[in-house]
Amino acid sequence: MNRPGKCPVIEAFVRLYRERGLPPDIRSDNGLPFASPNGLYNLSKLSVFWLRLGIAIERIRPGHPQQNSRHERMHRTLKQETARPPGANALQHQDRFDKFVSEFNEERPHEGIAIRMPSELCTPASRPYDPGYIDLE
Repeated sequence: MNRPGKCPVIEAFVRLYRERGLPPDIRSDNGLPFASPNGLYNLSKLSVFWLRLGIAIERIRPGHPQQNSRHERMHRTLKQETARPPGANALQHQDRFDKFVSEFNEERPHEGIAIRMPSELCTPASRPYDPGYIDLE
């Protein structure tokens, strides 16, 4: 039986990997859940999960968010369009996020990718998700 663990973040990545395949690497900052200040080599449960799947981890230098500027810019836009002001309830808030994701990926051209949409460039990974059994408990 495949059991990814009880971590909601890992479960979200499992759903993504089943649908899109495994990336060769992942770039992240040094905060939770990507890294753990108390873990061996700052490894968190999530980063151990990635390593067991053969995904290389590329971390930006602590205190240097500009090394991940495209991601930081996306978060700024996400907050502006979905969280300020927040939805009246969780369903309205989720609806805002869903609309943002659709527009961001399928309708809005991005300067950083030559005025194209992410959906034009995004293709499934060539390596399928097939972890066997990964016990993270």
